[in-house]
Amino acid sequence: MENKILVSVVMLTYNHEKFIAKAIDHVLSQNVDFTYELIIGEDCSTDRTREICIDYQKKYPQLIKLILHPVNQGLIKNYVSLMQSAVGKYIAVCAGDDYWCDDLKLQKQVNLMEVHPECTMCFTNAYEEYDDMQNGKQRDVFSNIENKEYDFDDVYKATIPASSVLFKNHLLDFTFLLKRAYYAEDVVMQLKLAELGPAMGISDITMAYVRHKGAIMNLLCTDREKKFKNSVSYSLMMNEEFEGRYQSMFYVRISELYYLYAKGEYKRGFRLSSLKYLFFAMKYDLVNTIKLLGRSIIK
Repeated sequence: MENKILVSVVMLTYNHEKFIAKAIDHVLSQNVDFTYELIIGEDCSTDRTREICIDYQKKYPQLIKLILHPVNQGLIKNYVSLMQSAVGKYIAVCAGDDYWCDDLKLQKQVNLMEVHPECTMCFTNAYEEYDDMQNGKQRDVFSNIENKEYDFDDVYKATIPASSVLFKNHLLDFTFLLKRAYYAEDVVMQLKLAELGPAMGISDITMAYVRHKGAIMNLLCTDREKKFKNSVSYSLMMNEEFEGRYQSMFYVRISELYYLYAKGEYKRGFRLSSLKYLFFAMKYDLVNTIKLLGRSIIK
């Protein structure tokens, strides 16, 4: 059976009791002309997530595989274990608190990848939904992705919805993620794939990214200073990962992060602190920082 599976769908989940059933249902509802599997990595949740996953696996034993970690592994180790379990020609990702809103998502992506065997991955647009965020919004349209080929630079500059990605299996040894303190896997994984070949964008909206209080990125973004430091650290780790091959690109991004933080400090009345962060912005990329200052003056 394993050699007939064309797509392995991997789903990470932890404390997603409120969302996991919807995520699974929308994977199961995919309208395709090929065989696929759903592998769920349940990371020792403290709510009913594991119970729900087990119930689904009992109903669909031929389609759903469960990895039930006896102790919490954390996002990265859970992700790596899922990748190592995937047997399909392609791997599609869906977080346990997101869901696919297009029943043809997998079929569209596989059709595109089969026509473009030179490509390593493809991705789509998404909705961004809000759950218990107290900001009055219910849904935004995320429309950054175009119908075109993306190179490494394009992938780095784009904001790619993680649960929209489908990519070729067996291109990467995902244990590289364990060698550094990555708090998220998506961006560095996308860049690793983009270095190996072009990617394809699909402008269709095929998934919904659900923002809620327990989401990993929301937890990382609640503290302004911590969010800033995490972003700088992530860019520095990626520069190390790629052994400086794209240092100028990463340093431009770091200079922007320092500049924006300096700007925020200035608005809050912390003038000396603002100068300190502006100095670091110039240290990483003087020309880019001057450009940013120029745009600010013009505005």
